[in-house]
Amino acid sequence: MGGDKRVRIKILAAYYFLSALIMLKANVMNSLMENNLDDYRLAGLLRGIFIGFYFYIALQKKWNKQLVFFFIGINLIYYITQSFPIGKKISFDSASQVIVSLEIMTLVILFMHQTLANVTEESLSLNFDFWFVTAQMLYNGGSFIIFLTYGYFTKKILEPNQYTPENRNILMQLWNGHNILLFISSIMICFFVIWIRLRKTRVLKIGKLE
Repeated sequence: MGGDKRVRIKILAAYYFLSALIMLKANVMNSLMENNLDDYRLAGLLRGIFIGFYFYIALQKKWNKQLVFFFIGINLIYYITQSFPIGKKISFDSASQVIVSLEIMTLVILFMHQTLANVTEESLSLNFDFWFVTAQMLYNGGSFIIFLTYGYFTKKILEPNQYTPENRNILMQLWNGHNILLFISSIMICFFVIWIRLRKTRVLKIGKLE
């Protein structure tokens, strides 16, 4: 189990490292007034794949593991089909993000059911996987609704007679909501990583004193 946990941590580390590089490139492209929509599509694909593999290791039942490959396959198929014809995209592909959020929320539910059905003596407050998945539930649950409506308003605002400050403000507020969810979930993960390490260190010190 310890080995599985180390593999999950490595998967998450690889995901966040690659995502940071992609987002850095996206920001550079944006500063140069270049189209960076493909970068966001790639970031969404990597999120579906890497977080999917994280759950593949975390989940125990064979059917649940097979479901991970099903979702990853859906993400890959959608990404490939939307890559043609090759050319610059004019709007943010919210549908791909909806698919990824739906995938992760489904796997979150399966993981939470597995965790609560197999309660151990280990406190959940010291379980990194529990808090990471809780953060994913917060972010992807909210993002699913945001991206679902974002696609509708994006298509609406692209209509010449609907390109108004009010409609643009709606898109801005939705994206701000997404950023807030991302920020809160990231802070949660960082906080509980530090919390768990401090608590376990304290327990070890108490054990040595006894």
